[in-house]
Amino acid sequence: MKISNTSKVATIQIQDKEMKSVDRLKQINTQKTEIMKISNTSKVATIQIQDKEMKSVDRLNYLGTIIRLDGRIEEEISNRVNKTISTFGMLYKVTAKVVRRHGENEKEQNSQGDMGDGNK
Repeated sequence: MKISNTSKVATIQIQDKEMKSVDRLKQINTQKTEIMKISNTSKVATIQIQDKEMKSVDRLNYLGTIIRLDGRIEEEISNRVNKTISTFGMLYKVTAKVVRRHGENEKEQNSQGDMGDGNK
């Protein structure tokens, strides 16, 4: 009797986990999902989710990093250099603006100080 009940509980738990897995699969955007098989064999990888075959690619962007099937990194290096140049360009603009404002404030204070000295 105990074995039978344990078996039923285990079956229910497995079914519950299967349902949760199906729910998770429904959350995957099959239009945007891409796969890349990295292996020594030339077998083609196919993955299907919800009866839709995922697109297999030779290059993908994962968390901002470009990964290529052939292992080349030139594109990733170029991408990082461009991001760095862009960031420094933005920092330069902000710094120039702050320095310019600081200079204007300094001139304003000096001109007010000169006026104060002339009245003495």
